[in-house]
Amino acid sequence: MLGALLVVLAIILALGWVLRRFSNAAGARTRAHSDLKILEWKPMDARRKLAVVRWDGRDHLLCLGPGGDCVVAHREAEPDETGQTSTAAPAKSSLVE
Repeated sequence: MLGALLVVLAIILALGWVLRRFSNAAGARTRAHSDLKILEWKPMDARRKLAVVRWDGRDHLLCLGPGGDCVVAHREAEPDETGQTSTAAPAKSSLVE
C-alpha cells in the first residue's frame, strides 16, 4: 500500500512539473508578439484596483473590481528619443464618461 501511494505521488509531481514547464513556454511565445502590456497596478481598497494598460500605442486607465470593470481615462503614448513609447512622458488624457 505504501508503494502504491509513492507511485501515485510521483505521477502527480511529474504531471505538475510537465504542465508548469510547457505552459510557461507557450506563454512566452505569445507574449513576445503581443502589443498588450500591463504597465502598473495600484490598489484602491481591498476589493478594487487601478491598472494602466498599454495597447496599440495608447495608455488606458482601468478600474477593476467585483462590481464591474470600467475605463476611467485613455491617452496616446508618446514616443521617446529612441522611438519607443515611454511611460514617463505625460500625454494629454481624456476622461471617459
